[in-house]
Amino acid sequence: MRGSVSCPWLIMSSEQRRALRIALTFTVSFIAAELLRADLQLTFLAPLVAASLACQQKVPGRVALVLPLIAWTMVTIASLALQFLIDKPVVLALLLLWVFWGGFTLIQNPRLGTLGFIILLIFAIVPQTLIKAPELDADLAWWFGLDFALAVAADSIFRRLLPEPPPPQRIMPPPLLSPLGAAAALLLAVVFTAAMQLPAPGAIIVGIVIVLRSDGGSAYGVILDRLIAALMGGAMALAVWEVIWVAPSLPVLVMSVLLAAWLFSRRIAEGGPDAGLALKSLNVLAILIGEGFSVFYEDADDRFGTRLAGVMIGLAYVALVVRLAQHRNGHITAA
Repeated sequence: MRGSVSCPWLIMSSEQRRALRIALTFTVSFIAAELLRADLQLTFLAPLVAASLACQQKVPGRVALVLPLIAWTMVTIASLALQFLIDKPVVLALLLLWVFWGGFTLIQNPRLGTLGFIILLIFAIVPQTLIKAPELDADLAWWFGLDFALAVAADSIFRRLLPEPPPPQRIMPPPLLSPLGAAAALLLAVVFTAAMQLPAPGAIIVGIVIVLRSDGGSAYGVILDRLIAALMGGAMALAVWEVIWVAPSLPVLVMSVLLAAWLFSRRIAEGGPDAGLALKSLNVLAILIGEGFSVFYEDADDRFGTRLAGVMIGLAYVALVVRLAQHRNGHITAA
């Protein structure tokens, strides 16, 4: 028709729009966090939370608006609890075990999964961070709130720009570990990471949280699935790092991260057996690129290597936990 203008978004399929929306949400939240310098090596929270929001059904508007406030409040509560209970390690450990148990229980509910994920991230990262650097108490809540706000804003903007039919609801299979077993494994990891003062503790702990979000299957299948995701996400992050090293500029950073996110998000949008693996790989990419490397940091290669080692440590730890749990369950069944 004369004078008509075709919008490129309208000729894309719903799967293509969803893939582009996920990739843009991931990339924009990451770049915004880097530009705002949400420091303390927590920049990975923005793309990580953004990917979690973008890959699920739309969170109601009012709920999305209060997510940054919820994050800020929970960090404040966690900081206060640590101040009062730092000299009562047994009570603190029991409190964290109860919180982690609740977080893993919520994750099994599709409607409350994001809230459970937030709870686990905050109460797993905040204690070991403040034990290592107690002077950051006043800034930690602000950084968490900022990263969550960036993720929510990016998700909201691109859902409006790239509307699509809601994806079919996935039936969540039972996890390999019970919520209490997963909580105990996470608590042990938090205690050891804080006590040993390991480098890149955030990458280790967040990697463990993501891996413990088991989506069913055998122990061997879960371990292999996570290992492949770590290798794919790590290889993609390494490829982006090589591009940035050759041409260290903001436009190159944006385009390389967007392309990497797109390669995973199109698999997520297509659904099928590879969607879960692609989402885990995207999570690994978020952990590695979030202040792991950037045109804004001189020690980018050290940060990247340390984070990659942290992810692999977390993966190895959970693989051991899953294997021991399967071995114990096998003995109980045989008895």
